[in-house]
Amino acid sequence: MVERYLGFVHSSALRRTGDAAQAVEVTRAVFLVLARRARRLRKKTVLAGWLFQVTAVACRKLKRMGRLRRLWHWISRKPSLSEHAELKEICEAKG
Repeated sequence: MVERYLGFVHSSALRRTGDAAQAVEVTRAVFLVLARRARRLRKKTVLAGWLFQVTAVACRKLKRMGRLRRLWHWISRKPSLSEHAELKEICEAKG
């Protein structure tokens, strides 16, 4: 089953992240979620659609984590008040 959907999930992740390394990370995460939840999926579940949705959620979480890492890095270096605009940009980044 993994072989059948691997390319589909990876290409979807690559389109959403724009980065090959992040796409691989998302692809691994999606198949880990599938392994954990496979028994709970209904028989009527369209697996391609389910994988597509899980891929989208994983990409959003990865982007959010990236923003949180940048924010933590920014805070940990004790920025000056003049750098307030940069903080606002990090916090308001879409994703």
